Amino acid sequence: MLSGTLNKIRNYLLKRKLKKTPAEHDFVNMNKVQEVAIIYDNTKGDNKKLIENFAQELKSQKKKVALMGFRKHDPKAVVDHKSFSDKQLNWLKQPKEDYLREFVNKKFDVIINTCLSEKVQIENIVALSHAKLRIGKFGENKTHCYDLMLEIKETDSEQDLLRQAEHYLNTIQ
Repeated sequence: MLSGTLNKIRNYLLKRKLKKTPAEHDFVNMNKVQEVAIIYDNTKGDNKKLIENFAQELKSQKKKVALMGFRKHDPKAVVDHKSFSDKQLNWLKQPKEDYLREFVNKKFDVIINTCLSEKVQIENIVALSHAKLRIGKFGENKTHCYDLMLEIKETDSEQDLLRQAEHYLNTIQ
């Protein structure tokens, strides 16, 4: 009960913040994309390699790529500025660390959320992002998070989401 109410408050305050500080979002073709951010769930062991392989493909196309992984909190882990946990977020699940705020404020051409499950921590980073185009999995109540939502089946993987995102980026005029 309490967590449901807290999530509603967080969502309300996030949407209010987005209205007060709107970022300019637009659709961009892959040929014009220069910088891509990929945010992913690093709590699943096999994700990182998949994401890194896709990032290498983009780099081979002369695109700059920034990766940001969500991980479980580990007090022994060194904060590497390429990942974050709940400890780097405030009670609203929004960035409190400078490196995360810089990531959110950077004007990437595209940010892609590869997470297939609902993770408010990741969704909030994407929603607050100043990227021109924010891409993620379709959700009826996620219009504040994404400019382009992809229909992903239960059997689809993160790789399917990335391929679908790449397809639409190549299709956009």
